[in-house]
Amino acid sequence: VSLVAPGIGDILADPAAPGLSDLAVGYVSFGDIISRDRLSSVHLVASGNAADAQATLASARVTMALRALAQAYDHLVLDVGTIDAGGLQRIAKLAPRAALVVAETSEPALRAAHDRLVDAGFADLIVFEKAPAAGPATAKAEAA
Repeated sequence: VSLVAPGIGDILADPAAPGLSDLAVGYVSFGDIISRDRLSSVHLVASGNAADAQATLASARVTMALRALAQAYDHLVLDVGTIDAGGLQRIAKLAPRAALVVAETSEPALRAAHDRLVDAGFADLIVFEKAPAAGPATAKAEAA
């Protein structure tokens, strides 16, 4: 599930598929927001056309949808971008386990992000470091 416009839309079978923000305002039904990844069997939910993450997460319809998704699927991945403490708390109530994916592991920033998630109520937190992009030297070495 993505509340951030770029990203998931790139791999959807239908890049114009409705999403959570469309559900929040009542433009579509719950079944309309579940799409397929065009390269795998993964089910995806896009941000929608009115992608204001804070307002979308505050919607009762979206809360019900996230609960239903959490019950229907073994794993639910949310890409919420930048979010306030209230939004984090709403998510933590629905899904108390979280994975924090970080691009760089500067200790103060990582600690702050970790503490913010714990303070919001996430009981089980795993931290992943995003692998650095392969540079030209790495690509040549792998090709050889």
